[in-house]
Amino acid sequence: MFASHAQRKGVIRRNIDNYEKLSIYLSPNGEAVSQAVCLPEKIAAAYFSEALGFIEKLHPYRHQISESYEEFSTKYTKIIEEKRYSCARIRRKYALKGIKYELDSLGVSFDYRGAWLSKLRGACYIVIAAFTGCRDGEIKSFNIDSYKEKKYAGIKVSVLHGNHTKPNVGGVSRETSWVTIPSVKKAIELLWDAFRFAREGWRSQAADIEHFDERHKFLRDIDSLFVTLPYLTGYQPRAGKQSLAHSLRTFVRSVDYRATREDVNEFDLLNPTREGDLKVGEILEVHPHCFRRTFAVYLVRNKLASLLDIKYQFKHMNIAMTSWYASQANLASHFDMMIDSDLQDEIAGENKNYTADIFYYLYNDAETLAGPEGRRIKNLRAEGDFTVYLSKEEILKQVEEGRLSITEHPGGYCTNPNCDRICDMSVCQYKVVTLKKARSLIPTREKLMAKYNAMLASGIDMPNVISKIYFEIRSIEKVFSEHNIDFDIFNGQDFHI
Repeated sequence: MFASHAQRKGVIRRNIDNYEKLSIYLSPNGEAVSQAVCLPEKIAAAYFSEALGFIEKLHPYRHQISESYEEFSTKYTKIIEEKRYSCARIRRKYALKGIKYELDSLGVSFDYRGAWLSKLRGACYIVIAAFTGCRDGEIKSFNIDSYKEKKYAGIKVSVLHGNHTKPNVGGVSRETSWVTIPSVKKAIELLWDAFRFAREGWRSQAADIEHFDERHKFLRDIDSLFVTLPYLTGYQPRAGKQSLAHSLRTFVRSVDYRATREDVNEFDLLNPTREGDLKVGEILEVHPHCFRRTFAVYLVRNKLASLLDIKYQFKHMNIAMTSWYASQANLASHFDMMIDSDLQDEIAGENKNYTADIFYYLYNDAETLAGPEGRRIKNLRAEGDFTVYLSKEEILKQVEEGRLSITEHPGGYCTNPNCDRICDMSVCQYKVVTLKKARSLIPTREKLMAKYNAMLASGIDMPNVISKIYFEIRSIEKVFSEHNIDFDIFNGQDFHI
């Protein structure tokens, strides 16, 4: 694409039409690069709620899990060393004899290779990733001391401290923090304490490492949240990509959520480069980075955060990258509105009620009103015209029939049914200004006066602009007078109409 653009601009002469094939040819692994998957909301909700429930249930028993697994694995290892029972099922049976804690009711399963522990690790990873939006490397930098709580404006805020992996300075990652939820604390504690037996097993091996730097790295890896089982051959303390991928796959498959037609449609909408990858009835597999994009899309889609908020949380250098993560979110949000007719009806009903409330206030409750339409309403009141004193039900009926309409502006309301919101409110004949709106014009007037004086002082020859500012100030002062708001009259020094 870049090459084709460069050719059109005359930077290069040769035209390259099939840039997609070229990009695949030049890529390191010969594959096109697609954006990380964004999980459809129902699928994400199923995975996240299941993971949260799993953690809530097991968190109080995390120490018992570690002690029981230590006892089980020690017995199992001894059986292997003594070459007793060639059948894994029988080995497991004898290794489970005399286990101190009864954990079957919690769904805890014991096996020497740690399949159930892998599921636990997957659940904890999902909660941490889903509710921080962190990169995989940043999640792996967390440890038992990473979770903190701070008070901000009287509110307790959950924060995670870890290493920001991009951009590194001189190859060294920087420490930073991310906002999260309290449940992440339980996920971290469960991971740390349930795998305590594994850490102790690895720690006992550290003394055999002679080289100081290697031993230091080994011990640092042991303090990671994600560790492997020390008695399995070919493993290092810190769980690698394959181990975590297996953990995520194990947990997701245990949830057994099957994609519906609605999920597939949403998946294709959110992931246009992967359209067709998810089929009805399939389980959507996850990988570490998909939680990051799902986090961004969900917040933008549901108007829970701005791109600037997410930029800070994601530690992006520029907002363009944040926008890339949140792509398709606004389209999905619009799609949600289109398919949710009940929501549309509810919003329409609320808008009508809101309009009726404003008219009722203008007609019956407002002590002072300004603006041409405001003065008309006041005059009708003074003349005793009871057609003004409508009930809320009567007003709502007229709103629903289209006979009453109102548009809110920064400086007041416009009752013109055809208002396009760009009219000049200083001369609008349909304008109504309430006392609250009038008070909001005080700083506006001050800014206009400062602008007016600055333009005169600088000698700018723009009489049309200056006169417009002058009349806007005068219009606001007229509103102040009608609401009995004290002010010093702007004299418009050195300006002649």
